[in-house]
Amino acid sequence: MTKDIPARWKGTCEVGQEFNASLCNKKLIGARYFNKGVMAANPGVTLSMNSARDSEGHGTHTSSTAAGNFVNGASYFGYAKGTARGVAPRSRVAMYKVIWDEGRYESDVLAGIDQAIADGVDVISLSMGFDGTPLYEDPIAIASFAAMEKNVVVSTSAGNDGPGLGWLHNGIPWVLTVAAGTIDRSFGGTLTLGNGLTITGSSLLLENAIVEKVPLVYNKTFSVCNSTKVLSNAPEGVIILCDESDDIRFQISQFIGTHVLGAKILKYLMKEV
Repeated sequence: MTKDIPARWKGTCEVGQEFNASLCNKKLIGARYFNKGVMAANPGVTLSMNSARDSEGHGTHTSSTAAGNFVNGASYFGYAKGTARGVAPRSRVAMYKVIWDEGRYESDVLAGIDQAIADGVDVISLSMGFDGTPLYEDPIAIASFAAMEKNVVVSTSAGNDGPGLGWLHNGIPWVLTVAAGTIDRSFGGTLTLGNGLTITGSSLLLENAIVEKVPLVYNKTFSVCNSTKVLSNAPEGVIILCDESDDIRFQISQFIGTHVLGAKILKYLMKEV
């Protein structure tokens, strides 16, 4: 971005752990962090990343969705090649860190939103919420009302649950509540068994990856697929068949750090057959 930062901008880049002011630029024009709540609730605690730096990745990916600039040659492990961009690629970004590895506290959330308003932001994007909290006690509802009074648009997440009643994340009358969307394509892979049977389904393998002559293993101990520790003792260089589960994402996460080559969710294997 070449244009100067607007003169009305009052924000700053706070120095902290593994973060200095030089990391800001004409795209990232502000970075602050709010930790008084988490520090007060946990006396003597040492924060794992005491700065505006993202230690988990969630804030980074949501901000790129909202304001990421054009990136040519992007792909998802070789799939869907093209140009990636956020909703508003020419907008500037200011980060306000209010959630910590050590916990999330209402006072930090309130302080962060209030400061964003005072700094002069035009839009506040919040991918978080306080489920089960009455509207009159919800810090996001309270702080976003103040934002509305200052003509600041607040966009919040609808959450990852549903579709039953009562699962909506946020849903505050004076903010935008944005749900996830779907696309009309999928990233697929093909599995060919030793008897010649071919099964096609969704895959996280690299687009051009070829894995040949690898044993499929079904074992009552390993195939629950709910423990990295247990899976670390599985035979090396095999593909584990996993039992059906209501939390497939959790099952997949348990393979990280193991020497297992891959996993096939049995529920979907059976349906595809």
